[in-house]
Amino acid sequence: MIVAETDWDDVIRLREISHSRTVWYSIFLRYTETILPKPFFLPKPLKECSAQDIEDELTRWVGRSKTVGSIQHEESLVSPNVAASQAVVNGDAVALVPGARWMVAGFFDGSIRYFDFEDAQSGDISPHPLISTPFSEREASSNEMEMRLSIDFTSEIAFSTAPGEHYLTQFNLGVVYSNGSLVDDSLVRVWRVRVKFEGGIDGLGRHGGGRALGLEAVECLSAFAERPVWNIYHCHLWGSMIAYSTKLHGGDSDDYIMLVNWLQANGRAKYEGIERWYHGPGPRTIAMHFLPEGQIMVVTQRSQCQVNIFNWQSDWPHSTSKIEARANQGKPIWLREFRGALIRSIVCSAPTFIGDSIRLVIPTPAEIFGVTVPIRRSGHPKDIHVESLAKGFGRIIFNSNHLYGFGCRRGAFIDSSTLCYHAMEYFWSDDKIISRQPRCATIPYPGIDDIEGQLLFDHCSNRIVVAELEFERFIFI
Repeated sequence: MIVAETDWDDVIRLREISHSRTVWYSIFLRYTETILPKPFFLPKPLKECSAQDIEDELTRWVGRSKTVGSIQHEESLVSPNVAASQAVVNGDAVALVPGARWMVAGFFDGSIRYFDFEDAQSGDISPHPLISTPFSEREASSNEMEMRLSIDFTSEIAFSTAPGEHYLTQFNLGVVYSNGSLVDDSLVRVWRVRVKFEGGIDGLGRHGGGRALGLEAVECLSAFAERPVWNIYHCHLWGSMIAYSTKLHGGDSDDYIMLVNWLQANGRAKYEGIERWYHGPGPRTIAMHFLPEGQIMVVTQRSQCQVNIFNWQSDWPHSTSKIEARANQGKPIWLREFRGALIRSIVCSAPTFIGDSIRLVIPTPAEIFGVTVPIRRSGHPKDIHVESLAKGFGRIIFNSNHLYGFGCRRGAFIDSSTLCYHAMEYFWSDDKIISRQPRCATIPYPGIDDIEGQLLFDHCSNRIVVAELEFERFIFI
């Protein structure tokens, strides 16, 4: 029992007792409250994990990476008939499911499908149907479809894992559609997506046994109309709220952000009468993430990248009818400019919930910054902390032509000009690591000279998926 109260690295040093499942089980439960991200998904339910399984997962997250100096990669092609005719809308219509086995993607006809990367073991990869298009055949064939999607697996309402299992069984998927019409309403949908298992899932969301077979959309939780918009830039789903940034028809050239409680809006066939919180007009939104306690983080770009935190619930105007441009509306409670930051929505890491705080990684050409926000808001900007995670990785200089992916403690990018992968490892000031010196490893790879697309990073598996622009090829790192 005393050993179970020690830290993971102390137990590893005591090899004669380190194989005790009771010890590793106790350490794991303690770390889920203090060190590990919430939720922390294991490769199988906790009750099925051996002492070695738990040790491996904890060491991978808490310890220094053993593979940062030996990056591994493999390639898979997409079936040619798929790549030629069914390209996805763009990067904001793609989401990597935690664990990096599946990737959800929106297609030009308005349908949503998923790629199962385990298919690569038996041949080419083809997308599997998940959600059919909500548009008519004429609308779906117009090639003017815009779609943005977002996965919620961290909120309580998503119920992504059964109590005590720490194993992904389901998530919520938010989708915002526009068919490019100046008069037709946009559409918003929220779906419950479940992992299909050989043994099924019981009423409490518990894994019924057997291997995972794929994904299935089991229920449309919300469907409602939204006003016509020129563009949909970003979408973020968390809990009962969905946010999307748009350019309104006939409106200002800048962005508006709209927030809707999708539970309350469910079933509304007309957008009039739906209560929205909104903010705008403002600079281009490149990323946004809901935070607890009625807050939202918004990353914007004009001359510089600016990270803003708002109290949307108390400070943003809300209406069930007309949206009006308001100067100085809803000023942020905290903001910080990052000069020269890499202006891409896929570059800023998604917020990671650890202990009683939320962490976000912001890369700039010469330095990687970390932002720590307390989960329980105090209203004082001084409680939001910015620190340098890594600076000056040798001669490596980031630029906007590279493909990037960043997580809470690791990241990677591809430099097609030098035909190299770069993998980075960096640490926070309160990480319980013996040595917190950041590291970067480089490996040549001639096959990346013509890559155009995006890089998606999954910190649950330390896996990177590079999706080429029209999905003719996937690269797994």
